[in-house]
Amino acid sequence: RCFSNLSTVYAAYLEKDLLMGKLAITRALCRIVSLIGGLYLAKQGYGVASLLAIEVLNALLNTLSALYISPLKFQSNQWKTSDLRPLFSFAFAQYMFRVTAVMLYKAPVMIVEVLTGNKHLVGLLDRSLYVAGLPNAVTSSFHSKVAFILFKNVKQESIVFDQYLEMVLWFFVRLLTPAVLALILFPIEIVSLILGPQWIEAAPMLAGLGVYAGCMVIYNILNQVCMSLNVLRYVSQTQIVMLVMLVLSGWLLYYKDFSWSWLAITLSLLFILSTMFLKIKLKKHNININTVKIFLMPFITCLIFFGIHNSWHFESWQIEILFFLTVYILLSALFDQSMWSIVRKKLITSYRK
Repeated sequence: RCFSNLSTVYAAYLEKDLLMGKLAITRALCRIVSLIGGLYLAKQGYGVASLLAIEVLNALLNTLSALYISPLKFQSNQWKTSDLRPLFSFAFAQYMFRVTAVMLYKAPVMIVEVLTGNKHLVGLLDRSLYVAGLPNAVTSSFHSKVAFILFKNVKQESIVFDQYLEMVLWFFVRLLTPAVLALILFPIEIVSLILGPQWIEAAPMLAGLGVYAGCMVIYNILNQVCMSLNVLRYVSQTQIVMLVMLVLSGWLLYYKDFSWSWLAITLSLLFILSTMFLKIKLKKHNININTVKIFLMPFITCLIFFGIHNSWHFESWQIEILFFLTVYILLSALFDQSMWSIVRKKLITSYRK
């Protein structure tokens, strides 16, 4: 662990300059060499110790390679104690962010377990959260590292920053809208497909977490924006409020004997409100997000498809999803082309003036 933590310091300079290719090649080579070493030790009869050797050797090689290829070269006469203050300040904000994030992630399952003690109900909620978290897990490599580096590099130019942020949000909102709609309308089919038919009872909870699945990705992208601007306190504040609201909601659902699916719906609503809160806070830092341009088309498309879903009959849910994707892509193309034409006219008019 010590070696891996040290390597991240030197690797950060490569990530900062978006030299991901060089970093990926060295990490892949380190992993291959460590695996070969572990296999050799296993063949020599070292058993479980060979698995430990793989991880230790991989961490050591990653550290040495990062020291070699990184432009950062530590020299003891070039730093001052005053330089550490902003680093400690940022580290403390990062620590509070991570603590509140972990607590929020674990909170729904812990609330149900403490209040009910029902292992079966806990399992249903846990599996629902797992499926709803898949969109975030799949896209996390982008919005947890690449987006932060991108925002950090352009934060001094507010116009460029707005454009990059709008581009990122535009892409992910359109990418995630079909997934969100599928989770809401076809939770039974999705649960059966991913978890198996034995988890069918988790379908109502998964439907309630549909909006959460998409909103969590948008929320995490705004987290990276806050991190690049060194205002992570906004994120920590929202997570503490969400945690408190979840505890109060769980207590209310337990004593009023409501369905626990409402806890999933509450979580979705809290993430929507927290995302809106971050948007408002970022406006104070001259970060303007064109909500209409980003969300209007997916919202209208969802309303149209809700109407089609309730009035039309399809042979199977797969055909219905295929139909929706076709319509969605066509409407996206038409809407975004129209929006671009409007923006282009405004740019030309302002330029001529």
